[in-house]
Amino acid sequence: MPQVVKELLQTGQSVVSGTVGTSMRPLLYDHHHSKATQVRLTHIDKRLEVGDLPIFQRSNGKFVIHRIIRVLPDGYIICGDNEFDAEYVQENRLLGYVTDIYRSGKWFNVKKHKGYYFYSKIWVNLFPLRRLFLPLFFQIKAALRKFKR
Repeated sequence: MPQVVKELLQTGQSVVSGTVGTSMRPLLYDHHHSKATQVRLTHIDKRLEVGDLPIFQRSNGKFVIHRIIRVLPDGYIICGDNEFDAEYVQENRLLGYVTDIYRSGKWFNVKKHKGYYFYSKIWVNLFPLRRLFLPLFFQIKAALRKFKR
């Protein structure tokens, strides 16, 4: 994600961007995938909540969108939907957050879409079990791919 996106968010503007990587699958797919998604990022003007998708910049310069799984007084515990290792992010490192997602030819608002709301709540509540079920899920998926060949 270019530096210009960071600058636009810091001036209070919204930005539409594609995503890169696999850490937020099955919700977000990068531009190389047939299910490629886009996100609308908005400047933060409120305290974020569990389930929100903030964007922040890591110390290595990489921009990351992950889900808030716990709110703390001075920051957040955040984790990708396709990961099981959470990280602490100070509130002042957040640049913006996802308000809308473009999937399957349509935009939907993450606060108003009931299916997304349900998915988000389940994913956050299943966080403690991810270390158990994600590896099993990947093994089943790999076995099914071999079976289809």
